[in-house]
Amino acid sequence: MTRISSFLAPAIVACIGAAVWMAVSVMGRWEIGLLALGIGVAVGGATRWSGRNGGFAYQGWVAVCLTLLAVGGGKLGAAWMEVQREYGEFRAQVEESAGMVATAETAQFHLALDWIERQELAGERLAWPTGGDADTAASPADLPAEAWVAATQMWEALPDPEKERQIAISQAAYRAFGETEATGWGLADLGAIAWKNMDLGDALFALLAALAAYRIAPPSGCGPSRSKDEVGARA
Repeated sequence: MTRISSFLAPAIVACIGAAVWMAVSVMGRWEIGLLALGIGVAVGGATRWSGRNGGFAYQGWVAVCLTLLAVGGGKLGAAWMEVQREYGEFRAQVEESAGMVATAETAQFHLALDWIERQELAGERLAWPTGGDADTAASPADLPAEAWVAATQMWEALPDPEKERQIAISQAAYRAFGETEATGWGLADLGAIAWKNMDLGDALFALLAALAAYRIAPPSGCGPSRSKDEVGARA
């Protein structure tokens, strides 16, 4: 029971450290390398304190593992919170799209996008507005000028029944996007996000935190030592 309780204290400190790391990352949108170092010191100190009456073997390495798990878990938790935020924004866009009504300009805009796709497949180079492309374009002003001119000419040449059909196609596109369901995120996706946000500084501070935990925590049980007479009497 003593050994279990000796392990429990540093484990709790590691969990608290991970929660603090996640909270700082999410609320402040930044991460502090020194915070990782603080987690290592706290876990190492908790390991030494809990092992003062006997402890358990390999306490130093256990402190290292708990520290790395705390830092990694904090980054993973921050990534999960970021995914939830982005998913909320996505759902808001979906709901907004579901309520949109297609108009003649909407249908003409889609004709322009189709024209752009054909031109690019043919190898034509189009003069996009600065920083613009087909994925981010949301209005005629975001398109190459020649694309909107071509779409206007195509639209004016269409008979009224075809115009109505094009508007219906645009409305169906809104409806299809509105019915889109986002796929769930797995642990691998969260890990990829956390890894993408990892830099050399993060790795350095994580290693320093692990080293601090190892140096502060005793390498093995550090209970009160026994004299030679006590050892001989016990034998």
